[in-house]
Amino acid sequence: MMTPPAGNSGWGYSVLYSFTGGTDGSLPLGGLISDSNGNLYGTTSVNGGPADAGTVFELSPNGSGGWVFTSLWQFSAVSGGTDGFFPTGTLYRDPASGTLWGTTEQGGGTANLGTVFKLTPPTGGGGWTLTTVHRFAGGTTDGATPYGALTPGPNNTLIGTTLDGGTAGYGTVFSVSQ
Repeated sequence: MMTPPAGNSGWGYSVLYSFTGGTDGSLPLGGLISDSNGNLYGTTSVNGGPADAGTVFELSPNGSGGWVFTSLWQFSAVSGGTDGFFPTGTLYRDPASGTLWGTTEQGGGTANLGTVFKLTPPTGGGGWTLTTVHRFAGGTTDGATPYGALTPGPNNTLIGTTLDGGTAGYGTVFSVSQ
């Protein structure tokens, strides 16, 4: 966190959390987003969980200047599995429901070309629930390997990009309904 200077003292800097490469994951390539309570949400692109396939995490202020790390989801990396693996883009958080939306650059079915997912917060106990919204198939009619952030679009959609696929094979811009 960067703190504005007081007088001529310079900017302050502090590390809020240091990844271990264990169950917390590593390589947080996407940016962070926040909610109205000051919680931060992000992804790690590798490691974390039983398959070392990436995580979705939350950092929450503990009230005394520190932060608490919570792993919300650990991707399975099962070949042909539906949840995908290696999330790399910045998440989008629906302000009304708290649902987190993101992409994985691989996995999501037999093509293993990535997914769009939503992670729904727990209601009445339990954990977060992951739903795979789209499994990329590549080829000329679909994208492959989503990498960037999802952004709100018109008519309750989210818009993103893929690195591959599409008519010429050089990527697509896609939209998905929320």
